[in-house]
Amino acid sequence: MKFWSSLPLIIAIALFGTTLASCGDSADTGPAAEEEVADEDDADEEDGEEESADEEVADEEDGEDESDLYTADFTLVNDTSRTLLEFYVSAPEEENWGEDVFGENLVLGPGESATVTITDAREGCDYDVLGVLDAAEDGSVGEGELIQSGVDICDGATYTYSEE
Repeated sequence: MKFWSSLPLIIAIALFGTTLASCGDSADTGPAAEEEVADEDDADEEDGEEESADEEVADEEDGEDESDLYTADFTLVNDTSRTLLEFYVSAPEEENWGEDVFGENLVLGPGESATVTITDAREGCDYDVLGVLDAAEDGSVGEGELIQSGVDICDGATYTYSEE
C-alpha cells in the first residue's frame, strides 16, 4: 500500500522536473532567445556609433580637430655654458608650460643643437620658452630656470638659446 499512496507524489515530482528542464532548454537555445541576443548586439553597435558621433562633436566644439593643429619644426641651439636639461615651449597667453619637449632621454650640452617639434592650434610664431639649466661645472652657478618671452620660432627657424 505504501507504494500506491506515494505514486501521485512521484508523478508530480517527475512532471515538475520535466517542466523545469524543458523551460530551461527553450530559454537558452530557442529561436526567440537567439533573436533577443542579436537585437542586443545591434543595440550595442548603435550605441557605440552614437558615442563616436558624440565624441566627434565634442572634439569639434573644443576646437581640437587635428586639421586645425599647426606643427612647427625648429632647430634649438644651446649657446649657454651649461647643459640644458629640460626645455618648454608655451603660447604667451598660457599659464601652464606643458611637457618637456626633450622628453625623458635628451639633454642638450653647451654648443649642441636638436630639432624640436611643437604642435598647437594657435596662429602666429611667437612663443615663450623656459629652459632648465644644469649647475655650472665649476660650481659658480647652481641649477636654474631661464625664461625668454616672445621668441619667434616659425617652421624651419633656428633659435639660439643663450643666457643673455
